[in-house]
Amino acid sequence: MPSKKFYNSHRKQCIAEAAAWKKLHPENLKRYFKSAKCRAGNLLRNKRYRKSSAYRAQKARNLPAARARQALRRAKKKSAKVGDLRSIAKIYARAAELRALGWDVQVDHRVALANGGEHAPDNLRIISAFDNLSKGARVEYPSCYEFPMSGEPK
Repeated sequence: MPSKKFYNSHRKQCIAEAAAWKKLHPENLKRYFKSAKCRAGNLLRNKRYRKSSAYRAQKARNLPAARARQALRRAKKKSAKVGDLRSIAKIYARAAELRALGWDVQVDHRVALANGGEHAPDNLRIISAFDNLSKGARVEYPSCYEFPMSGEPK
């Protein structure tokens, strides 16, 4: 490998030699592009792209749609009735109690808000965090243990 000083003084010659080697050894190039060194270069290019004005422009174009989805979700949560709010608060308080006892639980919407479900007590349940994250926005999830609203969980 030539030194930096040599490379700078013989730049055109080094580039021509590298191009000739690439034509003679295409199988080695395939191996190189699968290597970690190439992936690191891609990460660096991605990092530069995320700092570029093109990325910011694309993000700005997508921002209104993202904000609209978030606003719709918040509106569905706020549409709960006053009587429901007390019941909803009890469900979240029970989840907090279970977490204090060492259970890894979350409050889940049986029918997800993204699928048109309501933020109402009959649509909420307490399940393990793993089950909730695995379930996603699906309505039916087979192995889901619902924690009871009172007493010790089994």
